Amino acid sequence: MTTPAHLPAQRTPRDVLLVGAYERDNFGDLLFLLMTERYLPTDRVTAAAPMAADMSAVFGRYIPAYGPLLKTHAYDTVWTVGGEIGSVSLGAAYNYSLSPGMLSVYQACDAAGRSAIRRSLSSDIDTDLAYVPTLRDFGLNAGARQVLNSVGISAVNRLKPEERDRVIGKIAAAETITVRDRASSALLAEHGIEHTLGPDMVHSIGVVLPADDVASEPYVCFHAASSYVRSAGADAIAGQLVAIAGRTGLGIHLFVAGLASGHDSLARYDEIRDACTRRSPQVKVTISASRDPLDLARSIRQSQGWIGTSLHGRIIAGSYGLPRVSLSKSWKTADLREKTAVYAATWDDAMPHAVTLEQIPTAFAQSTSSRLKRRAAETGRELAWAAHRNMVQAVG
Repeated sequence: MTTPAHLPAQRTPRDVLLVGAYERDNFGDLLFLLMTERYLPTDRVTAAAPMAADMSAVFGRYIPAYGPLLKTHAYDTVWTVGGEIGSVSLGAAYNYSLSPGMLSVYQACDAAGRSAIRRSLSSDIDTDLAYVPTLRDFGLNAGARQVLNSVGISAVNRLKPEERDRVIGKIAAAETITVRDRASSALLAEHGIEHTLGPDMVHSIGVVLPADDVASEPYVCFHAASSYVRSAGADAIAGQLVAIAGRTGLGIHLFVAGLASGHDSLARYDEIRDACTRRSPQVKVTISASRDPLDLARSIRQSQGWIGTSLHGRIIAGSYGLPRVSLSKSWKTADLREKTAVYAATWDDAMPHAVTLEQIPTAFAQSTSSRLKRRAAETGRELAWAAHRNMVQAVG
């Protein structure tokens, strides 16, 4: 991967703490880290999460907890990079990131026991916003520049009024805020909070990692979170995928976006693959083999298109101008309130989104029509360069 063009060649190195969901196996969250680092080539960058985690099996790193770091080291800048941050409390982060055994222990504890676990795992950080440190609580970093970059916060509206107001007040303390969808922008505007609306920074992958070095492969990427497969049924999903394969002659690549709790399931994907084979043995069905986020991004950019529930799968497909279809997790109904639909409506409305299970073959055919393929390519280039310019401006 090359360093993006137009960055300052030399400047005084800064100490930067990147805070995000880097403690879990989810390729979109990890791409926030890997892409942001490319825009900070002269800085001393540390990546941290609410709790420490050994992520060496996923992308070769150990991720420390940010609470102890903020107590012992002064940073020039603290960045929260990406994600739906507004409604993710520390307890919610634990639901995704703790091992099943540890999560069971935590949930079984009384208030005092849970507080003790939080102190042990996370240095008893703010429980309202797991990925937004309250810097005034850390004396060494009370004056650090705080950046919330490429975030979504519209889910704050689902909180109870007193909780919502408390969270919005903490978000407002950041010096620089960039949100990625209109609903989040409208919420901040309503409260008079200065911010910028811009496309998700992962779109910049189309500039930083061009597609011209990767050969195209004859398959469509399909992604479905474990809950989607469980609800819709592997056989019903296989029926739609086999229909697409029969119409296009393409194989199906089952894309594993993340194996963290509540994300994807290899066992569910095995069920889909077996159901496809029963229906049509000649259809080639593969499953993601690597957990490395850049390998996963490569598997999208060499494909013939994207279908799935993952937001960042759509974003990467968009960045390379590929046909893309986003599924409604409410597989029977089109839910326009889901984050992927909200994002698509903001930046990429022409490509199908909030698609139900039975609409998948028609929606994919629509996305691959000559008119929409041209528009998809144009929109993808525009979003990639817009994200790149926003990042160059953000890092200074």
